[in-house]
Amino acid sequence: MLEVSDLTVSIDGLTIVRRLQFSLERGKTLCLVGESGCGKSMTALALMGLLPENARVEGGEVRLNGASLTKMSERELCAVRGKHLGMIFQEPMTCLNPVLTIGRQITEAVLQHEKISSNAAREKAVALLTSVGFPAPAERLGDYPHQLSGGLRQRVMIAMALACSPEFLIADEPTTALDVTIQGQILALLKKLAKERDMGLVLITHDIGVVSDMADQIAVMYAGEIVEQAPRDDFFARPLHPYAQGLLACLPDIERIEHRKRLPTIPGTVPPPAARGTGCLFRDRCVRSQPCCSLPVPFHDAGEGHIVFCHLY
Repeated sequence: MLEVSDLTVSIDGLTIVRRLQFSLERGKTLCLVGESGCGKSMTALALMGLLPENARVEGGEVRLNGASLTKMSERELCAVRGKHLGMIFQEPMTCLNPVLTIGRQITEAVLQHEKISSNAAREKAVALLTSVGFPAPAERLGDYPHQLSGGLRQRVMIAMALACSPEFLIADEPTTALDVTIQGQILALLKKLAKERDMGLVLITHDIGVVSDMADQIAVMYAGEIVEQAPRDDFFARPLHPYAQGLLACLPDIERIEHRKRLPTIPGTVPPPAARGTGCLFRDRCVRSQPCCSLPVPFHDAGEGHIVFCHLY
């Protein structure tokens, strides 16, 4: 199990992620959803122990199969990354090394964690690329990232992340900058691989359509906090937090298109980290805001694994 307890992350002293808490079992998919800037990618980097130099974990803990990742040294984390916990980064063109071949980059992960020969690592790289639908992998191990399309680069990233069969995989916006057809192929591939390998998947996205297709559990983030978490079907049947309700209301549907109705919007903008303070961070944008919303937000258990942080309950 991957467990996150009260995780708080700051950048240059400003809190970016606050009191994050969720857990995930192998074979399940958790979709972490929210608009740009809400702290999703920073959460992923914190889970992997890859925060930038000006960021730090201020509190809380990340545990993998009972072992605390937040208390590990860099050397201990290197033994965990790739082998037990993998990650697909948001933009493959900036994450792949431009001066190393894709074969070299895939075999590097294999040789780091497994005691096998270079030839065996090369064979495994070919098998990995085959498993992610990469065409003619044996002939293209010598290619560089700039020689590949966006979809093929993303398949290389997936192959690298799966090289040592991790128990959990974090995918940070894995379909960014890809066209719709390729997006569907990549998501279908992730779903298939997670099922075949009994792998836990943390999928970070802002696309509600992706969430409805991929998730077992959904966690909605706003301004660095989780405001609602629920099983997929229950979430879409009865969203409880006003922000989650607003997100779903903004989705286009056939009726609106046929009657040329204007799409609803959520007024205002996300408060910057320096202005967040205490209380509900959504209160200035919420049409149901009450004076009590400036107080610390209570936790409400709505049953069936559905929880919401809101004064309205």
